[in-house]
Amino acid sequence: MTSEETKESILLAADGLFRKSGVRVTTIDDVCRAVGISKKTFYQLYPQKEDLVASVCRFQIQKNIQMLKNLIRDKDVVEVLKCWLDAVENKKIMESDKRMMDEINKYYPDTSRRVIIEKSKTVRDMMYSFFERGIEEGFIRSDLDIEATIVLIPLMHTGIDKYNSGEIVTGFRKVSVKRLLATVKMTLVRSLLSAKGLERYESLNAGNVDK
Repeated sequence: MTSEETKESILLAADGLFRKSGVRVTTIDDVCRAVGISKKTFYQLYPQKEDLVASVCRFQIQKNIQMLKNLIRDKDVVEVLKCWLDAVENKKIMESDKRMMDEINKYYPDTSRRVIIEKSKTVRDMMYSFFERGIEEGFIRSDLDIEATIVLIPLMHTGIDKYNSGEIVTGFRKVSVKRLLATVKMTLVRSLLSAKGLERYESLNAGNVDK
């Protein structure tokens, strides 16, 4: 194998091991054994484990971005929004990916912070284009504060995660995550979509997929 092929094999093996066994407990020996290489070869490509962790983070980000691009292709803005909201509400987000990223954030905070900053610009640009297209098509409210919305959406979901884990205590009666996600979905639909967008959304809910 070429060095690039070996590097890719290491990356894929590490990604699988991190999600299966955990980032902290997976050793360089585990990765080398899975790929069938020596530690000398490994260190020539990844000087330390943290370099590998950063590469796995970027791999996950690129994979998710490509999935999003595939989701957007040949769909109008309301279709894309509905697909995303349905996936979030039904928790069809890979739990193993989330666990892995949470562990990286805990044990490799500098790497996590650096990769998040890199990711944020790409995601922001994609979301900005998405909302601008929606406004041009008449599906998204023309008075929407796009910049604030891009920041608000992940904050809402981060808050729900922290509430569910007990990091946030409200003093109110406990509400299930399912109810919270359903409310977030309803809130976003009502606050983001124009009258035309809401009509389109309701037609999709009714099974009428004609554009």
